[in-house]
Amino acid sequence: MERNHLRRVIFVGLMAALVCVSTYIRIVIPTPLGPTMLHLGNIMCILSGLILGPGLGFLAAGIGSAIFDLLDPNFAAGFWITFILKGFYGFIVGWIAHSHSAFGRNKKKNTAAAIIGAISYTILYTIKNFITLHLVLGNPIKAVIPVLFAKASVSLGNAIIAVICALFIHEALGKRIAIEKM
Repeated sequence: MERNHLRRVIFVGLMAALVCVSTYIRIVIPTPLGPTMLHLGNIMCILSGLILGPGLGFLAAGIGSAIFDLLDPNFAAGFWITFILKGFYGFIVGWIAHSHSAFGRNKKKNTAAAIIGAISYTILYTIKNFITLHLVLGNPIKAVIPVLFAKASVSLGNAIIAVICALFIHEALGKRIAIEKM
């Protein structure tokens, strides 16, 4: 029992570290109302859900992304929002991929999980930016719409790259990593 708990803690820590570090592999895209970026962290958010399931996937994706934000002054103030949104990314992927005792081993479920998780995150990210830029900061809607379009486009590009890469990596790992056996 204690060994299983320790393995879960280690896997969450490992995946959180991979999420954080892979987010540094990025292209920053300036917009008039703040930067957005194309990065590889979302690959690890998807893998967190596929490997760890919903609860631990939430923690790994959320913690790793929040740590990245805390280490970058441009994003530090919103680390808690990132924790929730990226955590949800890992959760939704894990929830679908691990449903009905599939434990991330069903290719069709994994594909659906990755796509639905990526689309869900893109929508939530766009809503978050609308709330922040228009409702909180009071920028006029005419200024916000082009920025939302740019951020949503980059997020969608991130989503496509993340889904393809995460599914490829997960398939390459095969059955070597199975959380239900921990």
